[in-house]
Amino acid sequence: VALGWFERYRAADGQLYALLLAAYLFVTLLPAGLAMATYASRDPTVIADNLVDRLDLHGATAALVREVLSGASGHQFTATLIAVASVVTFGLGIGRTLQLVYGRVWSIPPQRNALSDSVRYLVWLLVFLFGSLLYIVEESLLKGAAGWVEWAIAPLWVLATVALFAWSPVYLLHGRVGVRHTIPGALLTTAGLIGLRILSSYQLANWLNWYSKYYGGIGIVMAIFFWIVLASSV
Repeated sequence: VALGWFERYRAADGQLYALLLAAYLFVTLLPAGLAMATYASRDPTVIADNLVDRLDLHGATAALVREVLSGASGHQFTATLIAVASVVTFGLGIGRTLQLVYGRVWSIPPQRNALSDSVRYLVWLLVFLFGSLLYIVEESLLKGAAGWVEWAIAPLWVLATVALFAWSPVYLLHGRVGVRHTIPGALLTTAGLIGLRILSSYQLANWLNWYSKYYGGIGIVMAIFFWIVLASSV
């Protein structure tokens, strides 16, 4: 099954679409996530602090991560406007890109219904943003909590991720592919994201340190984009 999905990934120009999807996620999810964090928690630096603590960052790298990811806290209204503008301008492109990928994977030609597709892209985006908001709220509530609490909640996020990736092709392709056909891919994608999460615990800190050493604050942005590309490739 895994080899079959890898062949489909290559046939669908997976690397090209992964880069395109990463770009859309970068310019929509990152600003939206930082803006939501300023409202979801009294501590708007929760995202940066959790990343610093999880990766055990120190010194200049930790300071740069906090500077890059906490900038919205001091300009909440402006950050919100930028996030909304980014979502409105680029957000629907995420669903469109996924639809093209799924269509190529299952050899299903796209339907010519711009209004119906746009509605589906919007619904998918809202579902994704709602899940992101839940994650941000959870991170803010669990800050300082015992480690076992996060592990106890983790299976729920795994199930939610599998459900999202099993539902997305069915919904974006107008039901022309069944759930029983999408579940194997959803399981494989979720397993890949879990593997990437584990890998990030060991390598992302080195990546951030290396990029920040030579490129400063922009290096942090470059490193984050690189990992978004990896996640999009999965």
